[in-house]
Amino acid sequence: MIITWYFSKFILQAFGEKPHTVQTLAVFVFCSLFCASGKLFKYLILPVTIIIGVYSPIGFLYGKPSYQFVVSLFATTFSEASEFLSTFPLSLILKALSIPLLGVLAYLVARKGNLRPWRNKTYVLCSALILILCGRPTPFFHTLQAAFHQVDEENSAIQSLMKKSSWENVQSESAPKDYILVIGESVRRDFLNVYGYPVKNTPFLAQSKQVTIVNGLTSAAQNTAASLRLMLTWPKEKEWEPRYDYNFISLAKDAGYRTVWLSNQGYSGIDTPVTAIAKHADSTIFTTGESSTGSTASDLVLLKLLQSELDKDVSGSRLVVLHMMGSHSRACRRVKEMRMENSYRSSDKSYEELACYLSTIRLADQFLEKADSMLKNYSAQTGRPFSILWFSDHGQAQMMEDGMHRMRHGKMYWSSFEVPLIKIDSDAKEAVHIDSFKSGLRFTCGLADWMKIRAKDLPVCNLFDGKDDPDFGLKERLKNAAKDPPKVFDVEWGKTNL
Repeated sequence: MIITWYFSKFILQAFGEKPHTVQTLAVFVFCSLFCASGKLFKYLILPVTIIIGVYSPIGFLYGKPSYQFVVSLFATTFSEASEFLSTFPLSLILKALSIPLLGVLAYLVARKGNLRPWRNKTYVLCSALILILCGRPTPFFHTLQAAFHQVDEENSAIQSLMKKSSWENVQSESAPKDYILVIGESVRRDFLNVYGYPVKNTPFLAQSKQVTIVNGLTSAAQNTAASLRLMLTWPKEKEWEPRYDYNFISLAKDAGYRTVWLSNQGYSGIDTPVTAIAKHADSTIFTTGESSTGSTASDLVLLKLLQSELDKDVSGSRLVVLHMMGSHSRACRRVKEMRMENSYRSSDKSYEELACYLSTIRLADQFLEKADSMLKNYSAQTGRPFSILWFSDHGQAQMMEDGMHRMRHGKMYWSSFEVPLIKIDSDAKEAVHIDSFKSGLRFTCGLADWMKIRAKDLPVCNLFDGKDDPDFGLKERLKNAAKDPPKVFDVEWGKTNL
């Protein structure tokens, strides 16, 4: 009985529940009725518990399935999936293995004790009554179905709406200029030295006289697809719903700009909101190709592609998007991929991943420095001004797992939404620091202003005016989210020893 009770409890936890006694009792009753039946156990309970065990680390760590989970599932390549699975702490893996093992143990005990609860009419009647009163012990399957349905509806909307642009009366007020939008990955701003973190991991940005640093941008969600579908379209702000026929690539194209999307993000071959917008550009290149098994390369490959683009003869303005892998999960793998000769190291082994995370931010700083140098050389040859705008799709939260400090995305923390926003202008004369709340729901509107593009009904949203945006319900959504101050620990910059 005790074995079956914990078996039932772990199943509910695997579904992302925080099970109370009534929920656990309902699952317990169901399992106890049938766990001694050889055929039912072999063909139903055992296969189901194995599937639950495989899914359970996700449920333990991230809770119930959601739109964000399902859309990320479609967007994930084989390489990213294997990387994601390798991030689970040992304690969760052991707990996951215990689910089918407890099921087998309960079956063996019931068989050995010759337990046949279905023969006891009183037990069966009481069990039926409990199941009726408890109703549905977990909304997992309903929630999962609803999430898949939402993704399916959105994919249909993407395919129909991306074929057209609903922007009207689009006009450009910009002289020929190169606009470079750099999308970082999983970077929370409070780990950057230019935002106050004590480790000097942004030396280029700290010394540049041409930067504008905004402290206050919030992403629209805590993972890539869910965030960028809102940040890169002009969404329904109150409803938090994207409008793909009002995406920023279409806006730039309608303004007569050449549009280029260069991505180091993995591409599964199945379109997501982000890849659909990307493929709407005049030229789109995924460094992994259209392969679901492709592994990502160093972000520096994007700079080679940028140079190839700059070698093209363009008369009007141009928008180039560079979508980095940046500080994606498993930061130490990012350090290896970039072949860093030097990186941050900590004498405390428990901070190894955070040290790698600081190193990936140093890499982003180097990336921006190289891009700036490349564009300055191009500007000197052609006389074309340029502007680089760097932001991150979402942040990450700090977790303590198996005695190690980890970075995790997808968790409902304030730090998952607080991201950097930095502009580098070729004609700027001094560094500027601005404190103002800027909503990710107005980011496309802000990009339009950055590129000096106007359109019918599109308000003017200046990302750098120092004025606060409306909240659009973000504080209400995050009312139960925890604050997550960045860990400060002893690190040194030296030869990479990973």
